[in-house]
Amino acid sequence: MKSTMIVSLLAASVLTAGAFAARQAVAQPAPVAGISGFAPSSIAGCPNIVWRVARHADGKINGIFWFSDLSGASEAVGAEDAAGHFHIQLTSAIGKGPVGVVDGTRSSGKVVADLKGEGCANNHVMRMVPVIDINKEGTLASPG
Repeated sequence: MKSTMIVSLLAASVLTAGAFAARQAVAQPAPVAGISGFAPSSIAGCPNIVWRVARHADGKINGIFWFSDLSGASEAVGAEDAAGHFHIQLTSAIGKGPVGVVDGTRSSGKVVADLKGEGCANNHVMRMVPVIDINKEGTLASPG
């Protein structure tokens, strides 16, 4: 009798775990808007600066910036206000990643921003097209 009870409990545990795993596999991540792109440094002889950042519903921004020659990558942390103005701080995380601040505005689906920082970490970006869902490739917003 004891062994039948143990087998029943094990079978119930396996079925419960399987049902939980199936629910987890079906769940899709919520769309997270963001910006993905690159721009040349405004300093002659420097590599392009590439980025991928996510903009969350609470206005927080996080992501990465890196030099196209892979000499370094940086953590990007910031926020955007209700009017579309944003401020992002870049801190080197690997190698000699871009260090500085990005200040800009997102309006009517377009982004204009300036990166001001150390050495090659300087550029001006105009008319970047945002990403509708940073979780998927090829989900750019229409240029408007």
